[in-house]
Amino acid sequence: MSKRKASRSIAMLLLFAAIAGIIIVMLIKFSESKDGSSYEMPSNAARVEFLNSCGLIVSPDPEKQEIRIPSKFGDIYEEYNRMQQEQGFDLKEYAGRDAVLISYRVLNCPDHAENVVANLLICDGKLIACDLTLNEENGFTKPLITANEQPVK
Repeated sequence: MSKRKASRSIAMLLLFAAIAGIIIVMLIKFSESKDGSSYEMPSNAARVEFLNSCGLIVSPDPEKQEIRIPSKFGDIYEEYNRMQQEQGFDLKEYAGRDAVLISYRVLNCPDHAENVVANLLICDGKLIACDLTLNEENGFTKPLITANEQPVK
């Protein structure tokens, strides 16, 4: 094999490796974007924007509560985590850790003028769980994100 052919072969091999690397990085980024854990929530404005993108109009002044995710889940946490897993989250990854529960009053729920909140659970600036809750007798807790990232109504 001549030096010229060897150089071309090496160049083609390097080009193929670079393209393969780019494809792998793009696939990883794509899979992260489908996973709820990739939602960064660094500020109140970012959280409100996220909720607006889900079709919700919320009061901009949320209630905040520091919580600790239990190290061992009981039945209620297991059930809540199953709902979170449907949205691409898994609270078991955060077992025993501190987080902030941020609740926004929802202003545009057609069937319930009051007592509906959008809850965002934040750990290290990332969304790790979320739901839409009606806080009254015979209320509900539903996933906030569906497959197309719209709230369940």
